[in-house]
Amino acid sequence: MARNRDRTDFLIIHCSASLAKQDIGAKTIHGWHLKRGISSERGLTGYHFIVRRSGLIELGRDLQAIGAHALGFNARSVGICLVGGARKIKDGETPEWADMVSDNNFTTQQFDTLARLVISLKDIWPSALVGGHKSFESNKGCPSFDVFEWSKRIWGHDDRLKILEALARDEHKVPETVTEG
Repeated sequence: MARNRDRTDFLIIHCSASLAKQDIGAKTIHGWHLKRGISSERGLTGYHFIVRRSGLIELGRDLQAIGAHALGFNARSVGICLVGGARKIKDGETPEWADMVSDNNFTTQQFDTLARLVISLKDIWPSALVGGHKSFESNKGCPSFDVFEWSKRIWGHDDRLKILEALARDEHKVPETVTEG
């Protein structure tokens, strides 16, 4: 049985780790997630929103549903994925994950849409903190840009210290699965 989030503490920004020329959407990302064992009866992908290269927003998982995008934080966050964020380091026709590196190749339209989307979500959850995936899982390069610097440019402040404090307290991190002993 699918569960809803009890609360929303974080808005976590991701990238699809795809090339600039790959104008993919929710269905493609959903297929990638299915191959990795991430499925949902509550909508497409582990993300709640996908922002395509044109700035168009596609819906992924139901907004109230627990996502599958940031290990340990899914039960307390909304996941937003920007399409792009990678470039190849070797020649070849098909992108191979091993041959890719992070690249801030997002469009102006994507950043404009992201700002409007975050504003709308902050209207729903005013205390939600905004950060990039790499702030929550430090071994990740996602979302291929500094969300805190972007936030400063857009709003004149960022949530870096508040997120660091929350992570230090570990008050928001919850187990992804609950087992009974």
